[in-house]
Amino acid sequence: MNPGQALLHAANSTTTASSSTLAQLAPLQQGGSTNSTAAASGIVGAVQSFASMFATNASLVTVAVDNAALDIAKAAVVLLVIVGVLLWFTRVNRRLGKDLVEGGVFIMIFIELVLPYLQSFHY
Repeated sequence: MNPGQALLHAANSTTTASSSTLAQLAPLQQGGSTNSTAAASGIVGAVQSFASMFATNASLVTVAVDNAALDIAKAAVVLLVIVGVLLWFTRVNRRLGKDLVEGGVFIMIFIELVLPYLQSFHY
């Protein structure tokens, strides 16, 4: 046995505390372990998959919230115009009724014409 092999053999063997026998360690592999590389790529793939799925679901939630907000705004405008018409034509408060009807019409124009144009930039 040459001195380099003796040094490698000495570094590769240890004594156990319970007995004085030699315990052999697994030989050192050249080029690294393929199992750790496969495990690392599996973790990276899982994280990328999770991030992609999260982004897709977050996008769907955002679209659903936008659509719900539009539906609520349309219902609010309809209620605004109905209350405005009732106040205006029953002469309880003509000025407020007229302002509510005008505001409802302007908001509905904004919702129907401007918001779809603005959303075309985002989606």
